[in-house]
Amino acid sequence: MLVHQNTGRNIAGLTIALGVTLAIVAALTAPLAAQDTIVEGAAQRGDYAEERVGYADLDLRDRSNQQMLVSRVRQASNKVCDIVYRNVSPMVKFNERCTHRSYRDARPQIDLAIANAQEGRRVAMSFVVAARK
Repeated sequence: MLVHQNTGRNIAGLTIALGVTLAIVAALTAPLAAQDTIVEGAAQRGDYAEERVGYADLDLRDRSNQQMLVSRVRQASNKVCDIVYRNVSPMVKFNERCTHRSYRDARPQIDLAIANAQEGRRVAMSFVVAARK
């Protein structure tokens, strides 16, 4: 049973990595507008969901715009966790943990986007926020 659980986690991890890679490629080829937040969909019976968060409209050298990006990521984390845990009781407990984990996993992408902006590089215009059970 332990081997099966680890295999599932590895597959979920690879799925997230693939989603992030695809989001970066998509961002480089077709920048998102300010209001574009695209739900990519749920898979595996609701065990996984992801959402692309766009920030092409934000100047991430500015602190208030950095906070706006953080807010968008938190909203996306809430949304994907609502999708993943919509049929679980008690949903609130699992959803809070999920939201924290989803945001924590997205934080390096936020930091990289801000660092790139501060150095004058604009590599990507969106990234993926994901959640899994």
